Amino acid sequence: MKKALFVAFASAIALGSCTNNEIDSTTGGTHGLIPINISTYVPRETRMASSTDIWNLVNEGFTFAAMNDASGRSHIGSTTFKVIDTDTGECAEEDGTQFFWPGDSAVSFYAVYPTASDDEASGRTWLYAANDSLVFTPDSYEDILAAYASGKASTTDGNVQLTFKHVSAKVALAACCDNADYNYVLTSVKLTVPSMASYKFSTQKISVVPGVDSLVYDAVLPYFGALSETAVGFDTAFFAADGTAGSTCRLDVSYKITITIGGSEIERTYTKSATVNIIAGYENTVSMKLAGDTPLSINVVANGWTDEGIDANDHGYVDLGLPSGTLWATCNVGASEPEEYGDYFAWAETEIHYTVSDADTTWLTGYSSGYSWTGYKYCQGSNSTMTKYCDNVSYGTVADNKLVLEAEDDAATANWGGSWRMPTKAEWQELNDNTTSEWITQNGIDGRIFTAPNGNSIFLPAAGYRFTTSLLWEGTSGYYWSSSLQENRPYRAMLMLFDAEEVDPGNSMSRYDGLSIRPVMSHESHNADF
Repeated sequence: MKKALFVAFASAIALGSCTNNEIDSTTGGTHGLIPINISTYVPRETRMASSTDIWNLVNEGFTFAAMNDASGRSHIGSTTFKVIDTDTGECAEEDGTQFFWPGDSAVSFYAVYPTASDDEASGRTWLYAANDSLVFTPDSYEDILAAYASGKASTTDGNVQLTFKHVSAKVALAACCDNADYNYVLTSVKLTVPSMASYKFSTQKISVVPGVDSLVYDAVLPYFGALSETAVGFDTAFFAADGTAGSTCRLDVSYKITITIGGSEIERTYTKSATVNIIAGYENTVSMKLAGDTPLSINVVANGWTDEGIDANDHGYVDLGLPSGTLWATCNVGASEPEEYGDYFAWAETEIHYTVSDADTTWLTGYSSGYSWTGYKYCQGSNSTMTKYCDNVSYGTVADNKLVLEAEDDAATANWGGSWRMPTKAEWQELNDNTTSEWITQNGIDGRIFTAPNGNSIFLPAAGYRFTTSLLWEGTSGYYWSSSLQENRPYRAMLMLFDAEEVDPGNSMSRYDGLSIRPVMSHESHNADF
């Protein structure tokens, strides 16, 4: 498990009202304003070829920027912050400037490490806060990290936490041969990869920039000479790649084989090619097996690179600084944006009962009645015949006393993989207790935004729910399953229910109803570790 580092920014930015409704700045003194505390969650060792720790933030710093969401104007652009006290984690803008909140307007905060530029003519990372994006060209031997948070002065208690995410693709090269009795030596390894990618901060999407020439990387060859029959790593580098489907790259390998026959050495040379798929935000191990006159054998394994042993499987998440450390997804299962409704699932089912094309719903075979007891997976046609997850024999054919969904029946786990799962009733309650929620319209969609004291937030659209063949309360209410059964009434399960007036994290409904799923992951909390 990777150790982590919390860097607290105790006096870099202050909170106050400004008559021009912008984030203001001043040099020297706080003028009686209340300081904002900005903390940054940074891996103690990043995926860089050479380790990164607190001293990189002391010596190099990182780029920090902010946007006033109401005006769409940039107020802090490409300024550098550095850690000035490694004991407390205190950080300051490098020339001593302090910044202040724009009244109670919402603000989006952006951070990039190593330092970025807002001019494509200089540097290799370009931060466009006004477009919520970062464009970058990795330099092969250094990873790129990005962080995002948003909030208002009134809902953050003066705290903003930036959680960094790896946005380039780490590629680890390894090689072996098919017969160690022969002398296999690599003479050239070249990998043709995308040269530029973009990162969307608010959705955490990583995409290759189209129409840009590819980059040919000439790998550092093994220092140990002849290969063995066991794959051994010999080079690690970082590249631009797509963060969802990955990017198909060309691998060209040249090598020679020396064979001794009757006291004479015979040398043969080969150049072979293959394609490999690498994914941004992942550690991609590319193992090549060399042979004589047979095709080049390549094996690629992409492992999620996370600091706490979690695997987001390329789905965006937000750290709300909750006591349990639970990480919340940025969108629903079946959605690609926070405002999209996504799919509707019966409780303990992992597949939907319908397809949608051009707004027309077609019910799948066996589900002509839509969402009802008739087609529900774990019953025999009624609410008194539960066949799994039952703690009261009055309502089931068994009493297995299972009160929380198993992984095989968890729609988040089944559809997203990685470390994702459905939240428990207690986790919905924790979200409600430790955030401030507000009914808003986001990009034309009504729903609730839950904002944590650290400034991070999640938006839950009011997607309604499916009952039989109808979609009810769409745009009016949100219905989100938990993984918890309602005790002693096992034909019902617990959910989060909200509308414009109230929030109820302890409601329940019949298990056959089709509700939204907002996944979570478990995340361990850390103290400062320098």
